[in-house]
Amino acid sequence: MSQIDRFQIEYLATTSLHPNPRNPKHHPEQQIATLVTAIRESKKLTPIAIDEQRMILAGNGRWLAAAKLGIPEAREQKHAEGLAEAAGKHRCCR
Repeated sequence: MSQIDRFQIEYLATTSLHPNPRNPKHHPEQQIATLVTAIRESKKLTPIAIDEQRMILAGNGRWLAAAKLGIPEAREQKHAEGLAEAAGKHRCCR
């Protein structure tokens, strides 16, 4: 199995996830409102990438929008050990 294939999709409670405190991205309210509208209209929520501790690696905006919509659970893309660390360093821990 290649490293790209080493993740698992599962449904988790949106309240069980937490953002990465070192994520430099901040989502303005207008962006979250746009995501809320897009999710409501399409009825689709792209999976949120998380690590083993359910920390969000990618998808903070979607997570915030899901919370505003009261979505109780969402598809999460759980990265295998090591990949989550690499993704975290690349995306949000500079």
